[in-house]
Amino acid sequence: EQAVQAAKAGPEALSTSIKQVAGWLKRFSDPVGRDVRLQATARALGIEPGLLIKAAGGASSTPQAPSAPIPIRSQARTPARPQAQASSKPAQLSKSELVVLRGFVWGREFADLLAQSRAQMPPGQPLWELFEHPPTREWVQSVVSDPSRLNRLRSAPDTLVGEVQSLQVLSTITEALLAGDAPHTHEEFLGAMNRRIYRSWVRFSHHIKKALGAAEASGDAELHTKLMQEYVDLQRKIKELANFYDDAE
Repeated sequence: EQAVQAAKAGPEALSTSIKQVAGWLKRFSDPVGRDVRLQATARALGIEPGLLIKAAGGASSTPQAPSAPIPIRSQARTPARPQAQASSKPAQLSKSELVVLRGFVWGREFADLLAQSRAQMPPGQPLWELFEHPPTREWVQSVVSDPSRLNRLRSAPDTLVGEVQSLQVLSTITEALLAGDAPHTHEEFLGAMNRRIYRSWVRFSHHIKKALGAAEASGDAELHTKLMQEYVDLQRKIKELANFYDDAE
């Protein structure tokens, strides 16, 4: 108690008191009694018990639980986590692509609407650019590129069905061929055509942007200036089209 009171005088007095108490604790032969007094004295002095243990020249006599051995990691390489497999689900036709494809196969009045609408597509763009679905693009391209095949589509369409690589496209074509009436109204078809035309302009702008980057990389300032103006005009046109044509599927 005297050491505790004296310790209040300042840091030097506290240091002296700690040494005195440490020496006093060393005289206890009972390890349990020594540790009880050590904890109580540390609280009274407002210090950590470790300071008294250090001043006493050793660790507390209370048995300490042995520390667990540090496990040695195996040198074997951790098996690589299996990568997520790419989705095997085939690409699907959008709603507007379905409508336009049915109209293309049906022909008749829709053939005239297709011819009229092509004038609104980007310059030089073929009819198959209306489609983003790869199997549909390939099939429409194969039919449109060969006049004889286009005639067969009208006279003997079943001869071209076997070349379709997509079950969804095959069922859509078959549905249009077997339909007793037009698969869609004029309004539905034109609405879908407008959406496909809008998408064709968006993709066309991507090609211009790619060419713009190539011109910049090659240092062709004249071509870069020309393409930049064309790209700006395209963005303005696409924005105007977006106000009229819903960019839905």
